[in-house]
Amino acid sequence: MKRLNGLRLERSAERQHNDLLSDRAEGFFLKTQSPLHKRIVAPVNTIEPETMNKTFDIRNFLSQLTSAPNTKKNRYICPVCHQNNLEVDPKNGKYQCWNGCTCREIREMVAPFQKKTEYRPKQTRYFYYPSRDGKPLIRVTRIDHGNGKKSIYQGAWNGTGWDNNLKALTPQQKQDVPCYRYSEVIEAGKLGKQIFIVEGEPLADLLWELGIPATTNLGGAKKFFPINDVADFDLVLCPDRDQPGLSHCEFINSKLIELGTKPPKWLLAFPDSPLWRRDRLPAHNGLDLADWINECKLGSQQLLPHIIDASAKDKLISIPSSQKRSVTGDSASASDSYKPDRISVAKTVTTVTTILEQGLPDYLETQLLEELRLKSELNNRVAFNQLTSALKFQFDEIQPTDEARLNTLIDWKNTCLDFHQALPALASDLLHDAKILGIDPIGIWQYLLPATLSLAGKKVDLNVESHIIPAIAWTAAVAETGIGKTRAERLVTAPLKKWQGEARERFLEQSEQWNLQLKAKEKDEPLSPQPKERKFLFETATIQAVMRRLSEQEDNGVLWSRDELAGIFQSLNQFNHKESEGLTCLLTAWDGGSIQVDRVKQEDSYFVNDSRLSMAGGIQPGVFKKVFTDPDDPQGLQARFLFAQMKPQKPRRVKGTCILSEKLPQFYQWLDNLPRTRIKLSQAADELYTKLYTEIGEQTLATSSPAVRAWMAKLSGHLLRIAFGLHLIECFYDRQRSLEVLEPDTLQRAVLFAQYYRANFEVIQTASAKSDDIADILLQIWDKAATRFPDGITPRDAYRAVKSIQHRAKDAGRDVAAYTIDLFGKLVELGKGQILKKGRTVKFVAAVSPPPVEPVTLSEQLAETQLTGDTVTEAETVIESGNTAVTNQEVSPVTVPIKEETLNETKEDLLEQCQQQSPDTADTADTADTADIPPSVSPSQSVTRLTWSIDDNTVAQVLSERRRRGKKQRLIKVPTRPAKWVAMEKTNDHHRLLPG
Repeated sequence: MKRLNGLRLERSAERQHNDLLSDRAEGFFLKTQSPLHKRIVAPVNTIEPETMNKTFDIRNFLSQLTSAPNTKKNRYICPVCHQNNLEVDPKNGKYQCWNGCTCREIREMVAPFQKKTEYRPKQTRYFYYPSRDGKPLIRVTRIDHGNGKKSIYQGAWNGTGWDNNLKALTPQQKQDVPCYRYSEVIEAGKLGKQIFIVEGEPLADLLWELGIPATTNLGGAKKFFPINDVADFDLVLCPDRDQPGLSHCEFINSKLIELGTKPPKWLLAFPDSPLWRRDRLPAHNGLDLADWINECKLGSQQLLPHIIDASAKDKLISIPSSQKRSVTGDSASASDSYKPDRISVAKTVTTVTTILEQGLPDYLETQLLEELRLKSELNNRVAFNQLTSALKFQFDEIQPTDEARLNTLIDWKNTCLDFHQALPALASDLLHDAKILGIDPIGIWQYLLPATLSLAGKKVDLNVESHIIPAIAWTAAVAETGIGKTRAERLVTAPLKKWQGEARERFLEQSEQWNLQLKAKEKDEPLSPQPKERKFLFETATIQAVMRRLSEQEDNGVLWSRDELAGIFQSLNQFNHKESEGLTCLLTAWDGGSIQVDRVKQEDSYFVNDSRLSMAGGIQPGVFKKVFTDPDDPQGLQARFLFAQMKPQKPRRVKGTCILSEKLPQFYQWLDNLPRTRIKLSQAADELYTKLYTEIGEQTLATSSPAVRAWMAKLSGHLLRIAFGLHLIECFYDRQRSLEVLEPDTLQRAVLFAQYYRANFEVIQTASAKSDDIADILLQIWDKAATRFPDGITPRDAYRAVKSIQHRAKDAGRDVAAYTIDLFGKLVELGKGQILKKGRTVKFVAAVSPPPVEPVTLSEQLAETQLTGDTVTEAETVIESGNTAVTNQEVSPVTVPIKEETLNETKEDLLEQCQQQSPDTADTADTADTADIPPSVSPSQSVTRLTWSIDDNTVAQVLSERRRRGKKQRLIKVPTRPAKWVAMEKTNDHHRLLPG
């Protein structure tokens, strides 16, 4: 019999403390991955019968409860929260604490159930205590009989064998027995490791298996511990959760204090358990670390964070002063004067935030939060848990690194390639045709690069000394259906398809002639070689057929172009993850290697000598997820492709014809007729590539995603292949360039493409991978809100589209809708959008950069506006060959040739008109010049941007002041809606046009 919180609690043999079941009622299991954490706790606002064990009836224990004073009948002091809130129905035995304590907690405090013991199997184990010099001394024998009974005895070494007693030892030897596993403990202590002092040899052995040095003493609790063996080391005391276990470790602690050693730390099994309080500790048979480790499947990484100092341990085991006995024997909480002050909701929020900011161990944090809940006005358990979960989200869910990654991903998502910098020779034609077709210009490039290299074939290689870069590129345009992949493919491959048709006709004619020759051939007459079909293009073909045709191409390369690349991957068994001969051949072809294919019949075998197979096609995002389901990309198929997302364009009809349709045949003919050439890097380009190679290598090692790391590992090769293609294009348009030398400016332009592809691959991987990374989840929410839900995405739409949200909410023990709204709030906090609320409806609207103002055609300008001054129109800069298009869609300055005399005449006349309109504005020039106008920086030099929707008077002020300061710039008026003034800066014979 013992008193518990002022209650009389019967402790019979049939009602031994079942520590394990009481721990199941506590919060620790909610923080571990034990299967027990999935048990459902009934709502606190309904009185429920005890369903966990049908033998328990609280009416049999009413004598152990204290009636609540000054309350209605059948109200008692709750043994958990010690307040007047426990109501018991005498008719059916239902009970409930109206302060939020669960039935399980109440039951465990009143009469914990006894768990049916699982007997250890029949076995015999030995534990040895050698002397400090390593000689045999004592052996402990434990015999489990298989029926729950055990025998433990100690035996001494008699010189020839082991006795079953210690009679062979002198009294001095018995008192000088070292600690268990003495030599190993000394070695670990000298290495600075913590030594764990436990009760029992089996537990010590279990900790050693986990890599934790541990020891005990002969005989366990209430026996002498050889303190001097370990006094100089960092110690961790690990008591059993019962009165003898705690007393034993406190005795060791007192002796260490007497010796003046470093204070030991403490590790308590099931640290969240309320049974650690002194007045609740069982008399014997308490749980220990072994029970905790086995029940919760813990390792050293889960155990070590729960080590605490003596002050924290004392707080856990101490009896609160409000619950200590009064002089009359009643508990203070049960007296009539017990009226605790409630903490306001506002102060509760502040206090919870303070507790969470401290980063305490889980068990201590849980205890402090529970104490706060009992004192707070917000003492409803469900409401309080919702508050703490929402506040924990701010500290635990999103870290600064997650914010930085999200910003990076969104920046990558918005990445645009400036073709005027990256591909100046073709920029105007490519952008013009993209507008005509209504597609993203990157779609044209995705087919043009592999087509260019395929025509170079084996005739032209890039030599970087250590190895040869083949004329091969594999590209994929990632876009939903209807975005324009097919239009881009037709534009680029139309000449190749025409040539392929002509080559097919020639092959059929030659084959027919060869067959006639074969029939007419005499016995010894020589026969000409059988004709082979020249291949420019593959479309629908098996990989075996492609390899066979490649073996017939001599020095020619071939482009394998598919509108949907999924057809190729499906033929390679990529969907069902089986090893495929075709896939192996295809992966080898990317490197331009030779391939030997042997069949049963010799005539069916063939050899591909230095293959040159380029690939291009489109793939839908949904298909991408099915094709590349393994995020690690173990075969490296993703790493061989250059992926680019084609962005949807606003539907708009643009009349005209495609310029590349006329120019590409000439370019292709030039490529096909190239002589055998080996291109080398110039010295400056070689030095630049060395720096880039090192930088790419460092970034590769710092990448965490296996798929991205594999792609980055091949980025240096991709970079040179892009530069290879750019060099061929530039040599065609600039015949003064040497075909045999690749200059650094070409390599720098290739870097722009490489940066663009890197950004696209990261975003595609993030969107397609099933990742629980919070930054990836936030990006997917933002992306879906920006693309699929422009009017706002609801929490339900978000967590249905992004399944990882449901998983994280479940792990956090939160409602998925509330968790999603918190994610919305974080996006708003990061400036990525706003939340719209209407009643109970919540929507997140993504912040998207406004689309660029579409340029106005010359006919539209003349029809809708009557503006004075000279104009620069889209027609003047796009359609005429040699001029570079600059519209509001481009973001970087470009060079536009303009006749000097024309510029001087028109601009000077315009300036005079402006000055005549505003003769008194010179004094205010400084104000106009220092207006808050963002600068536009060119890669080659800094240029001040002058693009303002202002009147002519202000323009005159600014121009006057800028000329006074020596700024060599001119202004022209661009007829857009609204009309804008654009600065022109003179550079040699050209003027740099800064887009408005």
